[in-house]
Amino acid sequence: RAFRAVCDSMLHGLARSLRCLGADVLTLGAGEDHRRAAEVARQEGRIILTSGLPYHKLRAQVGAGRCMSVDCSLKARQQAKAVLKHFNVRVTPADIFSR
Repeated sequence: RAFRAVCDSMLHGLARSLRCLGADVLTLGAGEDHRRAAEVARQEGRIILTSGLPYHKLRAQVGAGRCMSVDCSLKARQQAKAVLKHFNVRVTPADIFSR
């Protein structure tokens, strides 16, 4: 089953990197309320990837296992590696550029 996530608007680079690795990732638009991420996560069974202050609010809405705070000091590829490791996602050659 494909890894499915929703990223906040600060994580466009991470979203792009994860898509290149076959993940199904939605990104909130600039100015879109973070509550939208919680709605999408619940409705579509997605993980929330966020950074900074919204993490605690979102984690309370969807649970700690369904929300990850991403380190913004890392480059997008390093962030993607950390996310995949955190959620034990194995990327196969068939996954790469499948989205």
